[in-house]
Amino acid sequence: MLISQRVCDRYSLYSVVNHRGTADSGHYTCFIRQHKDHWYRCEDHHITKAHISDVLHSEGSVVNTCQSTVYCY
Repeated sequence: MLISQRVCDRYSLYSVVNHRGTADSGHYTCFIRQHKDHWYRCEDHHITKAHISDVLHSEGSVVNTCQSTVYCY
C-alpha cells in the first residue's frame, strides 16, 4: 500500500536580536540557541543562560531561523 508523502518546510529559531531605544541611539542584545534547548542571552561582554520563555517574550527586532525540509504523511 502506498502512502502519499508531501514535502513540508520546518523552521527552527536559533537567534533573536533585540533593540531598546530610538532609531538614533539605543542598545542591542540577543538570544542565541546552542543545541536543541540551550538558550543564552548576550549583552555587551556578558553571556548568561536564558530560558525559552525569555526568548519568546522578547520583542525581537530580528529573528533568525533555519529551514529544513521533511516528508509529511
